[in-house]
Amino acid sequence: MQILEVIDLVKVFKDVSAVNQVSFSVNEGSCFGLLGPNGAGKTTTMEIIEDIIPATSGTILYQGKPRSTSFREEIGIQFQRTSLLNFLSVKETLICYQNLYRNPLDIEWLIERCDLSQIIDRKNNQLSGGQQQRLMLALALINQPKLI
Repeated sequence: MQILEVIDLVKVFKDVSAVNQVSFSVNEGSCFGLLGPNGAGKTTTMEIIEDIIPATSGTILYQGKPRSTSFREEIGIQFQRTSLLNFLSVKETLICYQNLYRNPLDIEWLIERCDLSQIIDRKNNQLSGGQQQRLMLALALINQPKLI
C-alpha cells in the first residue's frame, strides 16, 4: 500500500519555480529519500508534504486520501536544523514532547533506542551535533509516526 503519493507538485516563489511537476510515491514500510543538487527543491518539496508551506498546485495523498487534520499527528519530522530549548535537559525535552501527543512512546524505550542514556541529564546546549541529532530522532519518533 502507498503511504504517500505526490502528483504533479509545483511551487513557485514570485518568479522562481522551486518545484516543477514532481511526482513520486512511497510504499508503506519502505525507505525513501529525495536526492539532488543544491537548489533542486528537495527541502521545499518536503515542507509542502509536511504541510508547512502550501503548494502552488499538485496533489498529495496520505494513505490514499488527501491529508486530513490528523496528518500532523501521524507523521514524525526530523529537521535539518532546529533550535532546542537550551535550559532544558534531554530528559526534560523528551517529557515536554511526550506531553504533546495522545499515545506517545515510552521515554525509556526512546532513550535506549536512540542511545541517549549517557547524556540524559545534560542540557541541550551542551550536546554535540551528533547528540542533538539523536535527540531529534527520538523527538521525531515519540508520537509513533506512520511516516517519518
